Amino acid sequence: MVNDEQASQESCDWCGSPVGVYGRALSLRHGLAALGTKACQTCVNGGMTDRPPPIWLGVPATWITSRRSCAERVKSWSAAIAANDPLEPWLSESALDDAYWDDVGTEVVIAVAPDESTDNHRAALVTAMISRFGTPDSADASVYREDFHLRVDRIVASALSGGT
Repeated sequence: MVNDEQASQESCDWCGSPVGVYGRALSLRHGLAALGTKACQTCVNGGMTDRPPPIWLGVPATWITSRRSCAERVKSWSAAIAANDPLEPWLSESALDDAYWDDVGTEVVIAVAPDESTDNHRAALVTAMISRFGTPDSADASVYREDFHLRVDRIVASALSGGT
């Protein structure tokens, strides 16, 4: 996970400006991070990310289609996780922020192609959760709700169906 200092040192793939924390969050939300790119707030809000960055070597139409697909998938995962929050309520502020789970959603989108099995999506989600909050089956698993595995199943089903 990128901290605030690292985010301020990253450069925008469109203009070269520092990405910053807000630019990083926008890159996650808009599916840019899932494509291996990052943008500053100015470029995202100015519509620059609607076309490929100068570093993109592929066909522009492929970029546009991939970006939209990744953004939709990240939003779907983020919404599904928020709707079935696997963390104890005292720990999570996901209800306060639509983008709270975007980093976990992005990890799943990067790790698993849309046409892969439900089991692969489930494994990617659990791996992303473990990387942030620890193992749910360990003694220090108090951050997770008791029905963690059931919630994970609901999240995967919801995200793959495109609903919440």
